[in-house]
Amino acid sequence: MIEKKTFILFLLLISSQFAFGQSPHGNNFKIDCSQCHRADNWKELLPVVKFDHDSTNFSLEGQHKTVNCQSCHKSLVFSEAQADCISCHRDIHQNTVSTQCESCHSPESWLLTNIDQIHQENRFPLTGLHQSLDCSACHKKFGNFNFEVIGTNCYDCHQADYLNTVNPNHSALGYPVTCESCHQLNNITWAANNVAHDFFPLVEGHAITNCFNCHQNGKQFNSISSDCFDCHKKQYNSAVSPNHITNNLPTDCTECHSISSFVPSTFQHDKTAFILTGSHISTDCSACHTSGYQVKLQTDCYSCHQQKFDGTTNPNHIQSGFPTDCSLCHTTTDWLGATFDHQTTGFQLTGAHSSLDCASCHSTGYKGTPTDCYSCHQQNYNSTTSPNHAASGFPTNCEQCHSQNSWTPSTFNHSFYALSSPHINLNCAECHSEPNFKPQCMSCHSNDFFKEHKSGDPQDCWRCHTTFKWDD
Repeated sequence: MIEKKTFILFLLLISSQFAFGQSPHGNNFKIDCSQCHRADNWKELLPVVKFDHDSTNFSLEGQHKTVNCQSCHKSLVFSEAQADCISCHRDIHQNTVSTQCESCHSPESWLLTNIDQIHQENRFPLTGLHQSLDCSACHKKFGNFNFEVIGTNCYDCHQADYLNTVNPNHSALGYPVTCESCHQLNNITWAANNVAHDFFPLVEGHAITNCFNCHQNGKQFNSISSDCFDCHKKQYNSAVSPNHITNNLPTDCTECHSISSFVPSTFQHDKTAFILTGSHISTDCSACHTSGYQVKLQTDCYSCHQQKFDGTTNPNHIQSGFPTDCSLCHTTTDWLGATFDHQTTGFQLTGAHSSLDCASCHSTGYKGTPTDCYSCHQQNYNSTTSPNHAASGFPTNCEQCHSQNSWTPSTFNHSFYALSSPHINLNCAECHSEPNFKPQCMSCHSNDFFKEHKSGDPQDCWRCHTTFKWDD
């Protein structure tokens, strides 16, 4: 009876408002009444309301299209309706999730079909075994639609697994509670063979299957050092070739060893000031490091090869005064078969000099050797009789007549008095009968002159005669 009276009063209120020309929808409502009401009966709405709800800030989509207007508009003043979901829909999640219902729900259906996608966009994406778990496995109040905030750390859900594990005993060994240090989220099992050892990659020689090969004597897993020496101290102490202890070798094993194989060892000598080349590459380390590896060695050849320098007799390095810079003649490829770049001395070896034995010129040593020909060829100069160099007073700069290609025959540039036939084929002494003699035509041809000329005739023969033929 009360509800009927209330409805009657409601109708009378509407009638009175319309009777006085006032809209029950508010003074600012400007929509034509005929879009919703019938003309023959004002109290009844049209079967299909003509009002376009898209003209408002809230378009009707999905199930909203079939909902009675008063379901949202509790008051006839339509402007009082709110556009947010929570204004009409009761929060069944008990304020454990966002009040922005549209984050998960849609107007098409209140039920969720994309819970996996929603979780991937949340603060804890589901991977591995988590993808197939029931929501209640983590959300204990899921049956009441209560999604209370839970931690995203593995330990928040897996504390019981941590405490109950005995092989190895996580709690007793003081394992870290950051489960992801050993276990992987994208795996489908919790087993130990899925340990994520990325902080110390187990590859090549370290690809072991038994954790306790390194984690020995119940040692806590989070306290073991990643330093090689921590595991390989025994190998370090027992090594005899070379003896690591007596040679005071560094305990940083990575300087010589690799994880591929502990033996043979390799040391990158390029990191030092002495790069190994040639025969040095295959030489045993102890051949040079006779006093240990911490004693700084000199990088010059003589420091290691003094004995070879002193003992060499062909040629005798000491007596010959050879420089101790071995690299001037020797290479690291082969100690024997020394070669010397003579161009660095200022005296280039060409012709016959290139095939001579070094001692031929350096008979008294290799320092201060003169570069003029006469110093080496004085004997050749003095013993030559055709022509006799000494008697004829020939200059001692041998290169005027001789070349490095061959000592004989000699050639002399007679350009100051061009020799032409038959002078070309004459022996030098036929004209140069006396030392430092500078012949003229009459010196050789006086007899020819007086056969044809008188004593008063001019004696400059070249005015009439040529060197090609005297009679012409």
